[in-house]
Amino acid sequence: MFLLDKKYYIKEITIKEFYEIQNKLMENNVHSKLDIISEFSNCPLYILRNLGREEFLDIWIDFLKNNLNLAETSTFYKTFSFNNITYEFIDLNKLTIGEFIDMDIINRDPQRYTKLHDMLAILYRPIDSEYDVEDAKKRADIFIDLPIKYSGKSIHYYFNYANMIMHNYKGLFDGELEDEDNLEPKHIRNIRNWYSTLISINEDPTRLEEVTKLSVNNFFNFLAYRKDKVTLEEEYLKNKNRNGNIN
Repeated sequence: MFLLDKKYYIKEITIKEFYEIQNKLMENNVHSKLDIISEFSNCPLYILRNLGREEFLDIWIDFLKNNLNLAETSTFYKTFSFNNITYEFIDLNKLTIGEFIDMDIINRDPQRYTKLHDMLAILYRPIDSEYDVEDAKKRADIFIDLPIKYSGKSIHYYFNYANMIMHNYKGLFDGELEDEDNLEPKHIRNIRNWYSTLISINEDPTRLEEVTKLSVNNFFNFLAYRKDKVTLEEEYLKNKNRNGNIN
């Protein structure tokens, strides 16, 4: 991105640098935005300070849109190459419950805004490769230096899909994490709840990996079936008891 008659150029921002920008903005310093533009464009601060309010505001808005990929019309990257490896966005029609849970755990973490690289390591992987937790962790270490432009639209795209899934199975999520007497942090409780759910499908902890490879729809369909089955059985027993047919 060029500014001030193309005398200065704002380089591509990495995810790591994006976190640094967030920290600077959280300081609530009146000069934070000036410092950020100056740092990433090498434009001297005295020049930026002499700009009119509207002129600098235009530069700042363009910076957010073009360098951080935060605009509604930002680009979605189905594939990209980084360090000589081509990565591809996952096929959401084949989303596994393991991927869904891992994304949900990160999203509920209070520090989720510093975990974009972890999310992208789940959403993107080398072409024709399967999801592997350990590989994703290694990929996250690499993706910390990935240009931030790859994150905006892809993460929004994923969570639009995930929210649709949760809406379709709304009955499974009603009332979750609502125990006010439980002082355990909600994101920790969420991890524990997911683990309990996985164990309920297969009580053998050594075979949990098999469960995490189930598709999201198959997994939630089974939970919905089981919940409906329990509800019907409870209703049957209530009616039977009401009619005095229990010995």
